[in-house]
Amino acid sequence: MPPVSEQLRACLPKLRAYVRAALRNESRADECLALAIERLTRLYETGSLLADENIEIRMYRLIEGVIQKSTGDNFHRAAWRAILLVHLEGFSAQETARILGLEYRFVEKLTELPD
Repeated sequence: MPPVSEQLRACLPKLRAYVRAALRNESRADECLALAIERLTRLYETGSLLADENIEIRMYRLIEGVIQKSTGDNFHRAAWRAILLVHLEGFSAQETARILGLEYRFVEKLTELPD
C-alpha cells in the first residue's frame, strides 16, 4: 500500500470538490478540509491508522465529522451529502452509510434512482 502522504495527495482534488459541493461555500470547505487533514496527521503520528486502512474513506469520515460539528447537521444536509457520495463520488450505499454514520438501508433508500 502506498504511503499515507501519497494516498492523501491522490484523493485531495476529489475531497476538495466533494466538500465544496457539500457545504456550498468555498472558504468554509477549505477550512473543513484543512481540519480533516490535521486530524488525519494526528492519527498518523499517534499510530492510530491501520496499516491497510483506506485513507480516502477515512478522510471522508473525518470531513463528515467536521461538517456535522460546524453546521448543526440536519436531515436535508445529510441527505444531500449521501446523494453526492453515491452519485457524484461513486461510493456504494454501504460505504456512504459508513462515512456518514447512518443506517445502510436508510442510505440505500435515500439514494435509489426512480425507474
